[in-house]
Amino acid sequence: MRKNILFLHSGGDQIRGTEFTLITILKSLDREIFYPIVICDSDVFLEELNSINVECYLRKFPEFMFEGSYVSFPLFQYIRAFRWLLKLCRRSRIDLLYANGGRPCQLAVPLKKIIKIPLICQFHHPAPKRYYYIWLVKLADRVFFPSQFTANHSKYKANLEGKVIYLGIDNVDVYARRNKREYRYRNALGIDGDDVVFSQIGFVGEYKGVGLVIDAFEEVKKITPNIKLVFIGEGPEKEKYLTIVKEKNLTDSILFLGYVDSVAEYLLHVVDVNVLASNEEGLGLVLLQASACRLPNIGTNGTGIKETIIHNKTGFLFEENNKNELAGYMQSLVSSNKLRSDMGLNGEEMVDKKFSEKNYVSNIKNEIHELIGSR
Repeated sequence: MRKNILFLHSGGDQIRGTEFTLITILKSLDREIFYPIVICDSDVFLEELNSINVECYLRKFPEFMFEGSYVSFPLFQYIRAFRWLLKLCRRSRIDLLYANGGRPCQLAVPLKKIIKIPLICQFHHPAPKRYYYIWLVKLADRVFFPSQFTANHSKYKANLEGKVIYLGIDNVDVYARRNKREYRYRNALGIDGDDVVFSQIGFVGEYKGVGLVIDAFEEVKKITPNIKLVFIGEGPEKEKYLTIVKEKNLTDSILFLGYVDSVAEYLLHVVDVNVLASNEEGLGLVLLQASACRLPNIGTNGTGIKETIIHNKTGFLFEENNKNELAGYMQSLVSSNKLRSDMGLNGEEMVDKKFSEKNYVSNIKNEIHELIGSR
């Protein structure tokens, strides 16, 4: 008999790593064995789910939260949301609850208690200690972490045990180096074929180290003029950084592309070196995407990032906020085509062995089978 799984997802207005991982799971499920239903609170993500033919509903996740002077206690909204979900679970005969993130656990834990079905929580990022308790994550039957860093943090903060399941990249059809680059992508951006192009991909915000990357790039450009830097993604601080770039007279060299439909096309046809200067990452999915496309990475030596880069082999790790060290590694990769090529090939091999989509979905499906089977 086919098993029905209810996925609960609370996210933002962009398709980021947490959305990407859920889409990967949903695409991999054999619909003759598992039938997925998704509840999400994002119009953007709902549209993406519709495109892969998944039954989905748009609902808000009322959240109880106590943070300093901020207090949120939406009791009546919570009760209405809970009753709606309970009715859906009973009508659809749900066999398993899957909370994609900690926040949905606030609704999922009471549901699992009432209808007596197992709950998985896929916890994507480290969080303040109180969140683990407010979100009720400790009451889930299984907790998955994207990195050892996140697992260690959760153990230290809240004594929360779980299993590390590394995220996976489609390194066969999507993030896979083709034989030839298509230079029409560069031409459309006004980038010359012999320019060395750096990228940083993701949310445009302070914690991502956008300003640090701009400053380091400026130093490298003084030595090597034929370089470019592209930022892919959106964020509330984008205008601030556009102003900074203008003040530095770098508008011809630093491009903010905003949200793009396919990150893979830019990694494959535009970028030569990928950078992630963030100091808050559960893992750093975009680093794996870049490695799968045979690109070297430069990342902050901390959080989950250090699990995605093998220093001096698939890229470089620099100490947090160290502009000079970052600039030095950028210059090293600008100066050597062979170094970029060797690190790219090493990164591709690393993804195939440790971070492939095949391995990831196999691990997730084994856990689902085991948990449902144990009932």
